[in-house]
Amino acid sequence: MEGFVQEQVGFMSSIGSTIKETFTSKNKPIADIRTLLKVRHVASAVFSKSQLKKAVGNSFEQLSFELFNDVTTDVQSSRVIEKQSALYNLPIALQVTSLFSASGILDLAFEQEGFDVAFALEKEKHACNTYEYNFKKKVTRVDIREFDLRKMVKSPIMISGSPCQGFSNSNRYTNYLDNPNNLLIKKFIEAVKSNENCQIWMLENVPQMLSAGKSTFLNEIKEELGEFDVEADILCAADYGSCQQRERAVVIGSKIGPIGFPNSTRKPEQYVTVREAFQGLHNNIPNQLDVSEPEPLTLQRITRWKCP
Repeated sequence: MEGFVQEQVGFMSSIGSTIKETFTSKNKPIADIRTLLKVRHVASAVFSKSQLKKAVGNSFEQLSFELFNDVTTDVQSSRVIEKQSALYNLPIALQVTSLFSASGILDLAFEQEGFDVAFALEKEKHACNTYEYNFKKKVTRVDIREFDLRKMVKSPIMISGSPCQGFSNSNRYTNYLDNPNNLLIKKFIEAVKSNENCQIWMLENVPQMLSAGKSTFLNEIKEELGEFDVEADILCAADYGSCQQRERAVVIGSKIGPIGFPNSTRKPEQYVTVREAFQGLHNNIPNQLDVSEPEPLTLQRITRWKCP
């Protein structure tokens, strides 16, 4: 942590153009305060990684630190490296780890609300390509069943659209989470457990996840993640302005108190129709005229569908 004092006043008339130049220059992606203001470096506080963890962990502690007045450039390099490493690994309040990210629809919603998706994992090649094209971020392309969770960015918020299919009420397994069709839900739970920084997680899935076995499946998830207060609901996309009457189960776990669910913004008589959603489309919209070639497996599935 560095300390500066301003040496010059009356800079407001030119600071606007200076900031614009600094932040728009391709060669200056990061702004240095010394390029914006005329300042003098007066102090530097150096923290160890363990001290920083104490400050941001579950139990907050007052930090003791060394303050160097009239700092010179010959500060021990090892201390500087330690400080940089600590800051890089410091959990950020709005940082998100996304698992089963697909093409990023869920991630986009979080980014639009000001969150920073620091890590995304998806195994499907085309979904990863779409994600990286739109978000300009690298996706970890791997099957989570083969992934070392210790390499995951341990953000305080975790989100997932992990698929699961073992919803039959005639479940022949002792627990729904033991059903091989629900293995990916178990992997998400394992990921949450392996992340000591996780304060909130969100799981999105089909509505049957909440009703399977008279809520037995949901109760198993609650038991597995007992450190979190868990709440669940079924939300319909049309209630929030989408032209789809698409219902999804949303489960939220929190260590910081109830999160709640948003109130609907539209009544059924106010739903957006497909006709309304298509208004304004034209051929100059990116991908509007693109035609994708289906994968062989998709063609194989289509040939099995018989029209009456």
